[in-house]
Amino acid sequence: MKKVSPQARYSWDDLRRQMIKYRKISHQTQEQMAHRLGVAFSTYSGWERRKRFPQQRHLGAIEDLIAGKKNP
Repeated sequence: MKKVSPQARYSWDDLRRQMIKYRKISHQTQEQMAHRLGVAFSTYSGWERRKRFPQQRHLGAIEDLIAGKKNP
């Protein structure tokens, strides 16, 4: 079963794939992405590896980043 937040436009698995794709296309490291999202490297890495699920407050930030709405 896919986890979907009430306000999310994507399931978590879809969003995770988009996040990885965005990171690779923009030539960023996991550490750089973690910094942009305001989380620890280990947290971001856990998201990509499906070891952790982001808190609700981070889901919106991830969606905004992928959509190009968040520029540090």
